[in-house]
Amino acid sequence: MSKMSKLIHQEAMKRLHAAPGPGVIIDVGAYQGGCSIEYAKLLDRQVYAIEACPRNAADLAKNAAGYLNITVEPIAIAGISGPIEFFVANHRKSKGTSQSNSLYRAYLADRQRPWAKPNAITVPGLTLSEFMDTRSINKAEFVKFNCEGGEYAIFSGDDLSFLDRIGMLSLSMHGKSDVFTSDEFLALRRQIVTALAVAGFEMVVGMNELDHRGHVDQLWVRSSK
Repeated sequence: MSKMSKLIHQEAMKRLHAAPGPGVIIDVGAYQGGCSIEYAKLLDRQVYAIEACPRNAADLAKNAAGYLNITVEPIAIAGISGPIEFFVANHRKSKGTSQSNSLYRAYLADRQRPWAKPNAITVPGLTLSEFMDTRSINKAEFVKFNCEGGEYAIFSGDDLSFLDRIGMLSLSMHGKSDVFTSDEFLALRRQIVTALAVAGFEMVVGMNELDHRGHVDQLWVRSSK
């Protein structure tokens, strides 16, 4: 976790501690459950831990066993609903890493080279709006997006109405790849920031430039204006 990621996590936890519960937290890209378990244990919130990679989701389910307020969701959140093509690095060195899977083959090859062998699999996918509808989530107090490039697919979808149902969100926009530093994805970053501002959010912690990992990490809260 980078210094900026730690600052964002600390600020989000502080704000959640100060807010009256109960509430719902959605962890998009939960990996093996570190943050989800912290939310469930320290904040006593209902947590939906979403992880598309089957290997990581299995570890997440084991780690979250015993936490009645964690629901593990082995699906992908994307810009469309339905079967989603997903890529997993099929190499022993990639096992147990959060960077071993992505919606984008080229990004995965960049992060895992020279030994990555990305295999295509199919996973169930939902838009975030449909996910919230089917789980009867009227409002999410906090949503964490850290999904190895999946954020671009989520925010480039036609339905961004889920933003009206979120109180605070942290967003990691990935960029350490020729794929995500292209003009196309730089434009998508600007599009995401604009969408958040139009939806009534303001950035309280974060940066606008690439950090040393090639990420742009930001914490957004609904404006009180």
